Amino acid sequence: MVEHERLEDCWEIMKCGQGKDHGRDVSPEHCPAKQQGMGHSCWVIEGVLGGDSFLSAHVNGRSESCITCKVFRRYNRVSGTAMDTIADQHPLEEKKYQDLLLRNRIRRHMRLSKKSRVRKS
Repeated sequence: MVEHERLEDCWEIMKCGQGKDHGRDVSPEHCPAKQQGMGHSCWVIEGVLGGDSFLSAHVNGRSESCITCKVFRRYNRVSGTAMDTIADQHPLEEKKYQDLLLRNRIRRHMRLSKKSRVRKS
């Protein structure tokens, strides 16, 4: 097995509670990502940095802030520079992440199906 360097959590990368957190005085203890053990997947959590999750924002056309974020660029599961390490070091977080993605896909599919049925009527 390959030894990997410890992955920093999002609140460490973004320096939350250290005066550099987007003008907000939010300590990591109050962070939804930390509370849910999702420090490498914060963009799927509602309320991080006071906004929608990336998934909700993407569906609503407001995902730009996550796409340019250094945490997202490092840990997203499509092109992140450390994406392969997350499942090895944080298997419970990876399971939560996959479950949230699946739930979001199901909700989106149901919304699209409902819109389609409305248009056909």
